[in-house]
Amino acid sequence: MERGRQAKPNFDARYKGASLALVLFPVFLLALGSCMRVRDETLYLLGDEDIALGDSATLVCSEQCRDSSQCGTIDTDWVILANTVGPATDSHDLTFLDGAEVTITGQQMVTLVYTGDPAKRQQIKFYQVETPGHGPGWVAGWCIGQPIVP
Repeated sequence: MERGRQAKPNFDARYKGASLALVLFPVFLLALGSCMRVRDETLYLLGDEDIALGDSATLVCSEQCRDSSQCGTIDTDWVILANTVGPATDSHDLTFLDGAEVTITGQQMVTLVYTGDPAKRQQIKFYQVETPGHGPGWVAGWCIGQPIVP
């Protein structure tokens, strides 16, 4: 290089890392979503099915559970929201870890009335569940499943 001339910055080198991150981030999100989807597909959600008391099931933050605001994260752990007093879609006072194996100890059908549209109603079954070390809690049928048996 001639004396007194500055080298031109290498545009490609400056933005190579950023370009790579822009390409890899969507791939990461797709892989993460695929992992969560596979888990949902290995369980069928109980929804409003009758199930024998004492049967085991698995808590799952399924798409319907997430869309109904019945699960979320605390720090980095996914949790299912529950209520100790009875079936509820708000004012939760208990959490269970996503993927926890539970025992069904009760079930109750509830009619949800939407506050924005009182004419809109939906039937959903809630299940009372227990895990070792936790007291009982009521969980929406959107958030509890059993393995799919071929």
